[in-house]
Amino acid sequence: MSESRNAANDPADYFEYIMFSWGNCQAGDRLVMERALGRFPDDEDLSVNFNPGIRFFFRYDELAKHPKRIFDGVLPMKVKDEIILSDWVFKIVVPSDEKSKVECYIPDDLKERIIYVENDCADIWEWSEKVYRTIEMS
Repeated sequence: MSESRNAANDPADYFEYIMFSWGNCQAGDRLVMERALGRFPDDEDLSVNFNPGIRFFFRYDELAKHPKRIFDGVLPMKVKDEIILSDWVFKIVVPSDEKSKVECYIPDDLKERIIYVENDCADIWEWSEKVYRTIEMS
């Protein structure tokens, strides 16, 4: 919470939850950029300098059964403390450029859920649309 990369000055309890947005939302990638930059990303950061993060997709109806899920009226859902990916994740989208950096860390029980996607997009919004379409087709 007190790190300089917390550019949004999020409160302490924010870090006790895994926050979820809808699959076509670019907020997660925006947050990854914010944390990497240590400040709010500007238009250039979200276009020509955009570097997408890894996206985790869950089935809402399944995740709603998580014993620590909370509906706060702001987010579609959040879960306190942890998510065990092997139990809950549907698909994981990894930018193709990151494949060689992450594949050695992927447990065997998650490998069939990984989709590598090339970032040939002009900006964060085009990337978000491309990833969402990829998940819809899987």
